[in-house]
Amino acid sequence: MPTRDVKKARAAFKNNDITLMQDAHQQQPPEAHKKEQGKYIKSIIYGGLDGIITTFAVLPGSLSPVALFSF
Repeated sequence: MPTRDVKKARAAFKNNDITLMQDAHQQQPPEAHKKEQGKYIKSIIYGGLDGIITTFAVLPGSLSPVALFSF
């Protein structure tokens, strides 16, 4: 959904009317988003990424002493 009135902007451009151009390009109020459906998605994504990063950080840290003494 555009945030400007294109017909109004074109007419303002043809008439070289600055105030009408500004009026045509004023942003509309933002759409209301449904918050119930995606209520926990951010927590799931960030929690999953945190778990993956922690796993890849802890595994090499815990295996490095083993690798040093295995020769």
